[in-house]
Amino acid sequence: MAEHGHGTALLPLWTDTDVWEDSVWTVAAAILVLRNRVRFLKADGSPSPGAPFAMALVAYGEQDADALAGSGIGGHFLPVS
Repeated sequence: MAEHGHGTALLPLWTDTDVWEDSVWTVAAAILVLRNRVRFLKADGSPSPGAPFAMALVAYGEQDADALAGSGIGGHFLPVS
């Protein structure tokens, strides 16, 4: 996504890692730090426990950043570039 400037990634909010340094802070258009913990469904449709760490949606490209900004998803929106 970073290479072609289009797409949105769901990433753990581990901002001190090389992934964030190389692929988020320097190239992303925006970040949405999610207010609540992400929950996934098991194969049978039942809920799994929430993720044990905070997550963020990272937008690459202005179109994806605009979509995040207007998504209504709870959290804190941060324009990056």
